[in-house]
Amino acid sequence: YTHNSSDPKAQRILGEVREVLHEYPDILQLHGFYLDEPEKIIKFDIIIDFASPDREGEYRRILSHIRTMYPDYKVYINLDRDVSD
Repeated sequence: YTHNSSDPKAQRILGEVREVLHEYPDILQLHGFYLDEPEKIIKFDIIIDFASPDREGEYRRILSHIRTMYPDYKVYINLDRDVSD
């Protein structure tokens, strides 16, 4: 996965995103984080537990939350699937 974790701004934003995701107990994982500062784009994948009563709703709430935090950025979150055994 692409990531630019050595960039201080990317590290800060990733930390802030992780804090937000801790508010959602059905989030199993965040991965593939990438900040494109020149283009003002934030991208990452999340895995929401299949047992969540409203996976799509939770995804939409998270997307809205992150977009509100970073109104000057285009935010793309991929709802990934947990395919582990």
